[in-house]
Order: sequence, then C-alpha cells, then structure tokens
Amino acid sequence: MSLAAGSLNRQIRVQKKIDGHDAAGQPTKVWADFLSTWANVRGQTGVGTIVGAQGDIASAVTQYSFRIRYRAGLDAGMRVLLGGTPYDITSVQMDEDRREWTDLVCNRGANDG
Repeated sequence: MSLAAGSLNRQIRVQKKIDGHDAAGQPTKVWADFLSTWANVRGQTGVGTIVGAQGDIASAVTQYSFRIRYRAGLDAGMRVLLGGTPYDITSVQMDEDRREWTDLVCNRGANDG
C-alpha cells in the first residue's frame, strides 16, 4: 500500500540553519529553505503539554506530525513552516522497510516553533 497523493493536502517548507549575517554584519545562523513538499498534518488532541513558565506566563507545547513522501537527509535540527508558523522538528521517523513515508514529529510553542 503506497502513500496516497490525496492524503498529502498541505504544502510545507522544511528549513535548516545556515551561516549568515545580522543587520550589523555580525556572523549568525539564519533559517533557509531546504525543501518544499506536500504533507499530511496531524495534531495532538486536547490541550498541549505545559512545559514550564517563562517569566510569569505558562508556556504550552503542542505536538504535530507531518507525514511526507520518503526523504533522507532530514534531522531534528531543522524546522517545518506551515502557513508561516514554525514547528521545531524533534524527531524524524522513516519507513525504512518500504521507503514510502517520513514522519516529521514536531513541537509548536517551544524555541523557534
């Protein structure tokens, strides 16, 4: 059974950090597009996990899974952009048996996601 094209209904971009420069010309890391592809997006149900407080404000983290066609070269240092919203990739799960899909397990609400 292959990954049905109709289930891949959201366009996403995967980004990675590369060397760049800030407005003052100092070296820094910046996000750059690595891949644009179609995905099936699944979010966790219910309330996100509370991971702690930043100052006096509680910070909630919600988990999502972005299933794309099989693709090597992706890692947890990257992020997904969906409609301009960043999601930190925390894990990459791959179908090594049939090489049909890759799941990008992501958090929103922490770090850059």
